[in-house]
Amino acid sequence: AIVEIPKKYKELEQKNDDLEENLKKWTQKLMTSNMSFDHSKKNLENYVNQSKELEKQVEESKTKLAQYRKELEESNAKLSTLESQNSDGSKAAEITSEKEKIKSKNLEIKQEEEKFETSQTKLRAKKDQIIKETNKKSKLEIEIADLTAKKENASKEIETNKNELKALDKEYDDSVQKSDELSNLLSKENDNSPASQEAAARHILELKYDLQSELKKEHLNGISAPTAEQSK
Repeated sequence: AIVEIPKKYKELEQKNDDLEENLKKWTQKLMTSNMSFDHSKKNLENYVNQSKELEKQVEESKTKLAQYRKELEESNAKLSTLESQNSDGSKAAEITSEKEKIKSKNLEIKQEEEKFETSQTKLRAKKDQIIKETNKKSKLEIEIADLTAKKENASKEIETNKNELKALDKEYDDSVQKSDELSNLLSKENDNSPASQEAAARHILELKYDLQSELKKEHLNGISAPTAEQSK
């Protein structure tokens, strides 16, 4: 019905206003999420590179420690040999020198072990950061996909509603036109109704009576007022 069209039109307009508001909100949020995603992606790349560097340091420390321990083992063996050959005290100087080497090597091993432990601790922390950042990036990917879908669906629905509003405009105009046409038809039907026909007939009779009265009056006037020729 024509009365329902404005109501439906208003509802659709309100719906589109709400969708437009949501679209702005989702667009802004999507922009923020994309920025956060890019930042997270960059962080993750840095963490991975740092992790690779720490892994390299750990491997280098492992290699050095293995080499230092081998050298220490050789020095200890050499010291044992020297001590076994020092019954006459002739190897005292060499023994002292070897002991200094062993002491220095033990210090190197201790320092490298500390470095190794530090690198391993940093590597574990960096891997935790990678896991955390990966989860954050994954959540942002899901959020971006969801917001993108909402934005696209809202845009499509807004466009659909706009087309429906145009259709309602046309439907309203068509309904008004049909209503006017119907009113005109009803007016014509009223003109041909019995009441209208009776009124028209009465009007015709009135005109006929008036005409007859005029003719009768003319006839009477002719009798009461004869011409001069008739008087003779």
